[in-house]
Amino acid sequence: MKNLKKAASFILVVMMVLSLAVPAFAADGQGKITITNVDVEDGATIPYSAYKIFDIVQENGSTSYTISKDSPWFDLVAMEVGGKYQSKINGITFVGEPTEDGVYTLTANVLVPGQTPDENMVYLNTTEFVEKAKAYYTDKKDAIEAAGSTPFVKGEGNHPEATVDYGYYYVSTEMGALVNVNAANVSVTDKGKNDVPFDKEVSTHTTDIGSDVSFTLTSKVPDTKGYTQFIYAIEDTLDDGLTLKANTIKVNLITVGGATVDLTGGASYTKTGEGNHFKLDFDMRALNANEEYIGAQVVITYDATVNEKAAAQVEWNNASLTYTNKTKTETITDKEYVYTMNVSIDKTDGASNQKLAGAEFALKNAAGKYYALNNGVVSWVDSVEAATKVTTNENGAANFAGLAAGTYVLEETKAPEGYNELSEDITVVLQALTDAEADGIAAGIADAGTRLVHTEGVANFSGNLLPETGGIGTTIFYVVGGALVIGASVFLIAKKRMAK
Repeated sequence: MKNLKKAASFILVVMMVLSLAVPAFAADGQGKITITNVDVEDGATIPYSAYKIFDIVQENGSTSYTISKDSPWFDLVAMEVGGKYQSKINGITFVGEPTEDGVYTLTANVLVPGQTPDENMVYLNTTEFVEKAKAYYTDKKDAIEAAGSTPFVKGEGNHPEATVDYGYYYVSTEMGALVNVNAANVSVTDKGKNDVPFDKEVSTHTTDIGSDVSFTLTSKVPDTKGYTQFIYAIEDTLDDGLTLKANTIKVNLITVGGATVDLTGGASYTKTGEGNHFKLDFDMRALNANEEYIGAQVVITYDATVNEKAAAQVEWNNASLTYTNKTKTETITDKEYVYTMNVSIDKTDGASNQKLAGAEFALKNAAGKYYALNNGVVSWVDSVEAATKVTTNENGAANFAGLAAGTYVLEETKAPEGYNELSEDITVVLQALTDAEADGIAAGIADAGTRLVHTEGVANFSGNLLPETGGIGTTIFYVVGGALVIGASVFLIAKKRMAK
């Protein structure tokens, strides 16, 4: 997920939602792609090329794209199903039948800034698309190179530039870039050449309430030569369901040579903030005084506790890096999430479906340990006697809160009065969230209560159970029956002797 999220801030993708089934014509014209954050020295080799993936087709303000089956990029987006081709990229659709020359028309469903998502629609995930394109380019490089490309040359302002026909291009920057060229000038930032990458990771997305999770922020020491000042500030804010453990914040450098330098609590940065927020202002010009530190990774780690407010909730951790480059101050953001889930019991009469109160349950995890909740902390104990048990109320409801995704077992320890206990335990599977689901919950287009609460219907039946064959009931029958037989025998023997 993190590599994909990082790539998302490094690409330019401007594809429009397209109209279908209308006569169309190829868009004519040329545009210039400029890599704005790279300067070219005289005589230097420029390591960039532009490779066309799609042609652009425009009609009445609508845009679609075409690709030939002979294109070396065809397998990036197409897969054969039942003798026909369809898209293997979510959000891209093959439209109609191909031409006699094997040219296919495609449309893209793109969520543009400010647009309200439709939960019934599948949108193109540009972060995944650029990662797939980069991996595909690496794997098929020989064939792609043989099909031809447009190299970059030194252009205005000493920046690399390439003039290409209108189309949709892959540009071979270090991070990879997808560029929609349908205008005279298009710019690209090669973030692989930028001095300020920024990434955030979490040790686990799902855990029990009361547990700790670890976060890692990664950036790089920029080269500040030529600057009279250089702003470099990292901020982090946690949702209420996470409790920051401020004393665990550590700052390290990992030099290009692989050495680890502990900066925690030193003069290289100033720490401010309180509660669930902190800010680190770095003196990068001072760090640059040591040549070995230039280009080193900045690694910030800390822990947070998942608290009771996280029960059946997605808790976000939002971080940002604000820095000064040559022309302006910019901010890069990244975020991570943590969530817990609940198991809810719906207890009913198996015959009438009436809600039943008074049923008592314990919960076991996959390791056979029992759920225990004390002061907002979930732990797992060895015996059912030490477990936290829940009892259904008049609505037949009971709840185990604050669980990590995984497999659990419900064990009925007491049946409602007048009802038989369950003969078997019930297995419950809490399916982990996908990144898309977490984003959907954050955007309000998915319901956390529905997705993060698993409701298990449990029915009981009334009446007395007959003893089972081989059980204690039949043992009693055998004992009583045997005693009667022995007694009868003794009586008959005694009677015969008296008769004599």
